[in-house]
Amino acid sequence: MIPLQLLPSGNENVNSLSVADVDIERVDVFKLLGVYINRSLKWDDHVRTICNKAASRIYFLKQLKRSSVEPEDLFHFYATVIRPVLEYACPVWHSGLNTEHRNRIEAIQKRVFRIIFGASDYLDFCITNGYSTLHMTGVTCCLKSFFTVC
Repeated sequence: MIPLQLLPSGNENVNSLSVADVDIERVDVFKLLGVYINRSLKWDDHVRTICNKAASRIYFLKQLKRSSVEPEDLFHFYATVIRPVLEYACPVWHSGLNTEHRNRIEAIQKRVFRIIFGASDYLDFCITNGYSTLHMTGVTCCLKSFFTVC
């Protein structure tokens, strides 16, 4: 077994971690299985990353729209290429989101629905057409995961 040691550093409030007398580097953010975790255990970096990644994919959605692709095919593109980025591993991080994070993620789907369907009132459109908001999908996914484990 490899011994773990907490060694005092120059700052008495912060301990360094070493394994087998090798110091472990302290980082601000790291990616673990596609989920970005920062040292304060907030989801700012993860939300920023997934929103930027999804927004870059919206460019291709717009190109397809300009090419007169049918709305159901555009939605299929969204459901298979963009939405998985926004939902990946959501049971891990969804319950830790604040309102700003939720709004930023939801804004991606609002934008997509405006591009595909011309939807101006997002919530009304979701209710009328039977689509779930990303927040409700996240809550459902978290509950399913919880009850699967229990």
